Amino acid sequence: MPITYNLETDALYKRGKETERLVKGMEFTQSLIENTDFLDDKIASLVGVEMAFVKKIRADLKQR
Repeated sequence: MPITYNLETDALYKRGKETERLVKGMEFTQSLIENTDFLDDKIASLVGVEMAFVKKIRADLKQR
């Protein structure tokens, strides 16, 4: 008797997808900060993240 398993409902699979989405959001946010003159609210809107997230990325980049 074969076992069927829906991978997309697995908690670890979902966590991995969420992590992947966050990493891409960080990379996109960083790219917009470095390569445009957009304000934080515009970047947050484009990326689909909170403005606090954009501010944190911007602060991290200034520390480098």
